[in-house]
Amino acid sequence: SSILYFEYTENKQLKLSRAVDSEGKIIEQRYKYPLDYDPLIAVGPPGESNILIQDLIDNNRLSVPLETQIWKGPYLNDLYLLGGEISTWSNFSSNPALEEMILMPSNKYRLETLMPISEINFIENKNGQGSYLNLIPGSGVYQKRVNMIFNDQGNLLEERLTGGNPSAFIWSNNGNQVLASVINASFENIAY
Repeated sequence: SSILYFEYTENKQLKLSRAVDSEGKIIEQRYKYPLDYDPLIAVGPPGESNILIQDLIDNNRLSVPLETQIWKGPYLNDLYLLGGEISTWSNFSSNPALEEMILMPSNKYRLETLMPISEINFIENKNGQGSYLNLIPGSGVYQKRVNMIFNDQGNLLEERLTGGNPSAFIWSNNGNQVLASVINASFENIAY
């Protein structure tokens, strides 16, 4: 494939990349960051909506895309959504009463659909300033696939695929390197 086009946000973050594959079809990847959303939108997992986009902005968590989408089609005005991923965030602070926030992605939702979704049928709500008004589209096509748990230093302690076995990680005392990775065990089940 050959790259045709890149587009960046005003903050110099990759917003869109476009290429043509070997069949002559256009492949477009779109990225959305915290500054692309309304600041009062919840980014926590369902039931944990106490984390807002504004919290990510206040904690300088601006460079990680909250959502990626993969579109493909024969023409720019005839693209279909084939894949996507949305990340929700949680506060892993050991002392939230001190208003200290350790914000990390906690769940990943992946697009699951039997048929590609046309741009006409994929509705994304925006406010008057052009900011997105929801993180998980109401269409129900995004399903939870990965759950992650971090410690208060921001180190990954456990990762679990939905319906799969967990992987746990033990970190050095200063938290700068992984000492052990344990497959098929949750972090609570490890004795060290």
